[in-house]
Amino acid sequence: MDEMSYEMIKSFAYGCTDEEIAALYDITTGEAKKYRDEYSNEIKERREELRKGGYVE
Repeated sequence: MDEMSYEMIKSFAYGCTDEEIAALYDITTGEAKKYRDEYSNEIKERREELRKGGYVE
């Protein structure tokens, strides 16, 4: 996995919306949604790690 993918997963895990991801990574909202759907398991795992660490609720 490349660094941009890792950072996008982390951003989604922190709760960024498709629109925010699109703006941050210079992609379309549709591409962000597709990415979120494609990597949903990784995003959920990362969110759980962040939750356990006290970074998100």
